[in-house]
Amino acid sequence: LVDVQTCFLRTLPDREWYSGTTECVKHALCQDAKFMKWIAETGPFSWEKSSLNDIYHLLERTIELKMECLYNDPTEGKREPMLELGHTVGHALEILSKGRLRHGEAVSIGMVLECKVSCDLCLMKKETLEKITNYLHSCGLNTEIPKYLKEENALDAVINAMRYDNKRKTNAIVLTLLEDIGRFAKDNGKIGIKTPPALLKKSLSGYFKK
Repeated sequence: LVDVQTCFLRTLPDREWYSGTTECVKHALCQDAKFMKWIAETGPFSWEKSSLNDIYHLLERTIELKMECLYNDPTEGKREPMLELGHTVGHALEILSKGRLRHGEAVSIGMVLECKVSCDLCLMKKETLEKITNYLHSCGLNTEIPKYLKEENALDAVINAMRYDNKRKTNAIVLTLLEDIGRFAKDNGKIGIKTPPALLKKSLSGYFKK
């Protein structure tokens, strides 16, 4: 049983609400291309402008997708890091922002950056990266690194912070990457791609230019 207190959700400031909807978009990107298309066409969602039916569908379908993950992996990530898209880079940005970025904001940016890495590894088409970035933007989510995180050596600091991500299981930086919306990139049949720091730096450098 999942109890959603919509009366509480209505009280959230817009920034917190949109930060939370990042989770909905993440599940859609990872598990349901049709749902992602609907989100992009229907959003951004707000209690003032969106219909209740649309908001309820957003919440209900996200819960269904989350439950699908937990049914197959009750320990959430011990088998495969299905829900970690955007989080490895996002956690690093969140830490370095010192509280200025909300978790959802950092993860949204992280999803764009990790899809860029996937594109540079020739796992994802450039058109798909652009589509995902546009989808996130159309949902009112963050897609660009804030100026205060574009200081000198900021990218090196982000990559270093990624080494201490709380979901890491090896000494290598392993990213949850997509090949396409709803389809994970895999290494030997498993989700998670080892990504050398040098490749990360080259791939993400353009996002850190002032």
